[in-house]
Order: sequence, then structure tokens, then C-alpha cells
Amino acid sequence: IRDELRLLIRRMASENTLWGQRRIQAELARLGFKVSARTVAKYMRRPHDQGPSPGWRTFLERHAAEIWACDFFSAQTLWFKTLHAFFVVGHASREVLHVQVTEHPTAEWVAQQIVECCGWDREPPRFLIHDRDSRYGALFDRRLQSLGISQIRTPFRAPQANSIAER
Repeated sequence: IRDELRLLIRRMASENTLWGQRRIQAELARLGFKVSARTVAKYMRRPHDQGPSPGWRTFLERHAAEIWACDFFSAQTLWFKTLHAFFVVGHASREVLHVQVTEHPTAEWVAQQIVECCGWDREPPRFLIHDRDSRYGALFDRRLQSLGISQIRTPFRAPQANSIAER
């Protein structure tokens, strides 16, 4: 297409950031230009064309002091009972902040453990990373919200997303 039409598409896209390719195509058609929506999309300049946003690793490096990670692991006893251990780790120091063991972990029990971890002597974190286990229920979500903690759920089958706790 001609240079003047390319400049017009870029100008319309930059001045009307909420307009998509179809809306710009319709406005161009009203002005007498016949162009496809795909061509409009090709010549639109968007703010995210400047490069990719910072990744997960950068996020972890910037906020390491404000992040905790939690998870479960299981152990067999000498009498063949399965014990489930819940633990919380600080990202910056990799210090184990809290550990508790139970035979039957429930959402209520896990919610109580996170409250105990954020006791009177420890400031709650800004973020808590955990997997999508069913043991973290709605009560756990409400407790985190009341403590002012934003939870970050790791993707399904992605142990590297919570690598400190998974190690």
C-alpha cells in the first residue's frame, strides 16, 4: 500500500488506542480507502512492539524479598502411614519459615498454617507462590486475601515455576 495510507493507519492506531484493526478498517472505508483488516493489522504500531515484557526470572529477582513459596511433601513412616508435611520457604534467603506435619491435610488446616506462619514476629509477604493442589481451597484463598498476600499459582505440571519449594 502507499506510504500515506501506512502513515494514516499508524496515526489512527496511536491516537485511538482502543480501536482494533476492524474499526480502523471501517474508518478507512468511510474515507474511501479499500484495505483488508489483515493489512491494517500489519501496519498498526502497538506499544508492545517495543520488545517483550520482563519475564518470570526478572520478576523473581526484583521481588525476592517479598516472596514466599509453599508446598507439600509426603513421607512414609515405619508403620506405613503417610504423613504430609506443609512447608513455607522465603525466596530471598531460602530459609524454611514454617513446617507442620499431618496425616490428613485439609483446606482449613492449610489456611491455619499460613496464619501461624505469619505470626506476630514475622511480616507477611507480598506474594505467595504455590501449585494448583486441591488442598488449597477457598478458605485458604480468603485467608491470604485477608492477610494482604497475593497468591501466584504455578502453571499445571511446571515444577520449575516454583523451583525453590520443589527442590
